[in-house]
Amino acid sequence: MADAIVTSEQWRTVSGFEELYEVSSLGRVRSLPRTVAFGKTERQCGGIVLRQGRKPSGYMFVMLCREGGQECANVHRLVAKAFVEGWFDGAQVNHKDGNKANNASINLEWCTAGQNILHSYQEGLRARGATDHLIRFGEQNSQAKLSAAQVAEIRELSAQGISGAEVARRFGVSASQVCRIKKGLRWPQQVA
Repeated sequence: MADAIVTSEQWRTVSGFEELYEVSSLGRVRSLPRTVAFGKTERQCGGIVLRQGRKPSGYMFVMLCREGGQECANVHRLVAKAFVEGWFDGAQVNHKDGNKANNASINLEWCTAGQNILHSYQEGLRARGATDHLIRFGEQNSQAKLSAAQVAEIRELSAQGISGAEVARRFGVSASQVCRIKKGLRWPQQVA
């Protein structure tokens, strides 16, 4: 009986793209057949299941097009919005089996951020206290204000006896940041 539920695929419209796309209870997304302007002519397009990509985080996504623009949409959110009851403001989608590629509606549920994190610990998807997935060092950090070459130059100037305040002015950072770089508390991977 459970197999009948899993293999019975249902299709519903994608919210915000009602005339353009549908999402299935098994986690597939398809474009609807339609006529579009193509230069001075019109042509038929759509009617196909979209190819899904995988984000570095492991979540599956599709590109949805509308009026010349594109939007990247997470498949699990499309499925949950269409098939899973219980949405609330701030809700996240949890994959019950921990597999981010399994976007079948029976595998998804709405939850709070705390419940989602707790579930990842309980399923062994994340070790307690692990933050490696959140940390990006050096230039890989989107908040980095300095390059590796600039950090090396800051260390070199500091070693030459130039004051931290002067070095900070040259690079547009605080004197305390220069001090932390010099001591290896910031950009430790660049310490020779």
